Amino acid sequence: MEGVKDSQGKLLPSTLKIIKDQLLITHAKLMNECYDGDAKSRADLGSVIMTQFPELVKTEAQANYAVQEIVGLGILEELQQDPKNTDVGYNGSRLFRKTNNGFYYIKDPRVNDDYINRLLQRSASRVKKDFSKKEPRLSGQIGNQRLSARNQSMTVSGPTFSIRLSRPGLVMTEATIQDFCPPSIFRFFASNLWAHNNMLLAGDMGTGKTSFQKLVLSKANPEEKIILLEDEDETHAKMLFPDLNIYEWLVGPGANYEESIEDAFRNDAVWVMPSEIRGRETGTLVEGAIGGTHVFTTLHTLSAPMIPDRLLSMITKYHSVNEERMLKNIYSAFPIGGYLKKKKENGQTLRWLSEVIEFYPDCTARPIFRRKRRNGQFIDSFFPLSGQLLERYEDVDEVDTDELKEVFGNV
Repeated sequence: MEGVKDSQGKLLPSTLKIIKDQLLITHAKLMNECYDGDAKSRADLGSVIMTQFPELVKTEAQANYAVQEIVGLGILEELQQDPKNTDVGYNGSRLFRKTNNGFYYIKDPRVNDDYINRLLQRSASRVKKDFSKKEPRLSGQIGNQRLSARNQSMTVSGPTFSIRLSRPGLVMTEATIQDFCPPSIFRFFASNLWAHNNMLLAGDMGTGKTSFQKLVLSKANPEEKIILLEDEDETHAKMLFPDLNIYEWLVGPGANYEESIEDAFRNDAVWVMPSEIRGRETGTLVEGAIGGTHVFTTLHTLSAPMIPDRLLSMITKYHSVNEERMLKNIYSAFPIGGYLKKKKENGQTLRWLSEVIEFYPDCTARPIFRRKRRNGQFIDSFFPLSGQLLERYEDVDEVDTDELKEVFGNV
């Protein structure tokens, strides 16, 4: 039959409409089950389509495409399946994708505001939420997609959305760590888990903070209780590190970050690892760190030396405190801070650990590692650790103190 497929072999919108209209008459219940994302129902619907429309749909691939477009998330499913994609978005007029190496607009005849609205309505159905003029904001997790969308009633042009794609794997590995930082610096961060030194990672979005945090986490003491706090299930830590004693908690309306951190303290956690600190929970986290619970988390700031002041500003925004005393507590409780950078070079995005700072109880700080990018190469510099920090490693059998002294020049 002519006019069934486009030049790429995909079923035309007119063909999909014929199939959908008939299915609404013959298999409405099965279609409703598919809207919830049920895999078996989708497979059954694909079989129905091939049986009921043999002249229109001749292959299993075409049947799967029909299911994807009629009851699924359309082009978003295709973009999700490409392992190179890290983000997908629609800015009210154009669809785009991001990878570790670049940003690309997508030209596809399916894509317009009406098409995007249909996909967002199906997404809202998946997460059991309303998405309308009355409820113009939508957020939720669908599989490995973290979605944030805004209804076009609250935009100047069309609907907008941002999707972050997370996959259960290590983006950063020990085999590739040299591209991010020297292996000796990675081992230094892992040593701090065993020596119970609190650590903070700072940098812009997309610099690799979570990826590096996850790789360091892989070296944790399997006997120590670790509680991870996330907005959505993105780390997949229990799947990746089954030998570690990890509690994975989601933060939301039932328990915000501040309440979840307090619960982690009550659960006798050795390590509390929020995916990121942003606001009023910072005060609770710092109090816990002062009290002996260990913390490894991330935040946004402009440089490593600014980390303590950034923490203080987040605390004083919500709490009345003695700022001088609180700042001293922050410097004392968090001896290690790292700052990450990224740069586009020759069409690829480079990410690296730019600086590691040691913070002192007298509210001063000094770099112990720096990595600079010059003429297409990394230049690394190491500086001695303080005697106070070195003492924290002396009694930890799992830490090679001699290597640390050699790496940082403590001779």
